[in-house]
Amino acid sequence: MKMRFCDLIVIAPESPSINKIRISSQAMLILFGAFVLSFSLAVALAYCFPAEKLNELNRSRLQAENQALEIENKNLELRTEKLNFQLSTLEQTSKRITDLLETD
Repeated sequence: MKMRFCDLIVIAPESPSINKIRISSQAMLILFGAFVLSFSLAVALAYCFPAEKLNELNRSRLQAENQALEIENKNLELRTEKLNFQLSTLEQTSKRITDLLETD
């Protein structure tokens, strides 16, 4: 009889049957070895082929673009404040006109 390392019991909610999976210590060792090997290979490939680094030209271009976008956002905020002020002025004028019409 083969030595068992662990038993995994799976019960599906919609099925009355019970599935039992037996894993031997040798199978567990093989799975662990495969994991370590694949992880080590992934790390080695990541070190051999690093992501492209930004050179100074790309960095300065991105910085200029970022600064232009910040200026554009600030201008939009100022326009929004100006429009809100104009809207509140129009609302006050409209209220005064309706009040004058109601009193007549």
